[in-house]
Amino acid sequence: MEYVRSPDGTQIAYERTGSGPPLVLVHGSLNDHAAWAAILPFFAPQYTVYAMDRRGRGESGPPAEHALERQFEDVLAVIEAAGEPVDLIGHSYGAHCALGAAALAPALVKHLVLYEPPTPDAARLALGESFEADDPSGAVAEFMVHVGLSQAQIEALKATPFWPYLARFAPTMPYEARALGGHEFDPARFAALDMPALFIVGSLTQQHLGEVLRQLRQASMPHAEWSTLEGQGHAATLTAPQLFADTVLPFLER
Repeated sequence: MEYVRSPDGTQIAYERTGSGPPLVLVHGSLNDHAAWAAILPFFAPQYTVYAMDRRGRGESGPPAEHALERQFEDVLAVIEAAGEPVDLIGHSYGAHCALGAAALAPALVKHLVLYEPPTPDAARLALGESFEADDPSGAVAEFMVHVGLSQAQIEALKATPFWPYLARFAPTMPYEARALGGHEFDPARFAALDMPALFIVGSLTQQHLGEVLRQLRQASMPHAEWSTLEGQGHAATLTAPQLFADTVLPFLER
């Protein structure tokens, strides 16, 4: 792992692999940089991949209350560590962080890929409260319902080693939910972003996980391309890495 300091002094860790032009990856909730392991074989042969640990995870700084803007700055610190303009991919919560970082320094982002950033709303705050009130496993199960998994899928996931991996990030969820829930999302703020952008949703994804992208495309980024991953939901980077790569790589190469 390598490290950089965010402007507020928080240590941000990232793993660098591959060779070629820089590509920064920003993971979602209940994850760290390892969330991208399944797609790395498709991207590392062509890109130097910077997979960061968002604050509170892995080797990045400890969990603490913060405004969402601090995570924008965290992503920008990793971008600046690359030493040249980057391609930038954000998934779920990480898509909000990637979008905010791109707005801070648009000249440093060549291509922007956003995969299902969640809506900042009361439901997100309620999820954070459930992680404070419930045991980690029960709270993770509630989160999986929120992102569209069926009960059968949740039970199957519980039987895998991946479930304890998710549960270990439970302490990050309350402050993360408050940071997003307290953030005023204004799509008009991003009207100046004119880099090529790709918005990704899954065909099985619940409607609310595409709402932020629809607002962006309507209000401020009409040039953004839209891609629907057929047969996928909110976790195609894990469940269909080849499809994800086949969707994203041609876009980045243009």
